[in-house]
Amino acid sequence: KLTATRHATPALRRGAFRFTHAEGEALVYVREHAAGNAYIAINAGQAPARLPLSDVQPGRYRDALSGQRHELSGETEVEVPGRAAVVLVRE
Repeated sequence: KLTATRHATPALRRGAFRFTHAEGEALVYVREHAAGNAYIAINAGQAPARLPLSDVQPGRYRDALSGQRHELSGETEVEVPGRAAVVLVRE
């Protein structure tokens, strides 16, 4: 799934890389591209965590790992299970 998403998403292939949050066992970054950004949130801890997403381009996103859909804009948070990640790409 992730490999196919990477090939289909310009931001995951060629986007500029920018960290937006790093604290404890959590890491969030954005891959920025003119065709649309991708937002990645990683939780290395065992417990679920709500991680911040900053300066999100408004729109509908899909988690490439779970298929879950999100409506995002501006400053928001995403729930990430323990020992998991969320890879949000524009629909």
